[in-house]
Amino acid sequence: MFDFHERRKLRRLIYSKVTIGVILVLCVLLAVSAFKRFKVEREIATKRAEAEAALATLEEQAENLEADIARLKNDRGLETEIRGRFDVVKPGEQAVIIIDDPLGGVQLPYSE
Repeated sequence: MFDFHERRKLRRLIYSKVTIGVILVLCVLLAVSAFKRFKVEREIATKRAEAEAALATLEEQAENLEADIARLKNDRGLETEIRGRFDVVKPGEQAVIIIDDPLGGVQLPYSE
């Protein structure tokens, strides 16, 4: 074991102003580094949440497209889509075209 004088020297070295200053500087550097890592982690968490939201949107779009593809694989769905996009009728059918009111439903008074 240390004798009395050696313990006093060790204690004087540990509690000296230089040693305490070095320890404080190391603590400050460690705290700055931890804060930087914390900011990076928060940024990554935000980007991950945005990516997960985008993934959910893309998965929903994929499901909708797969449903549309399944609908278009049979004749009735294909016919419905063609009739909806183009003014097409089968032979023997008649098409009715409905024109919107250009005045928006406003009636003008009759002038006689």
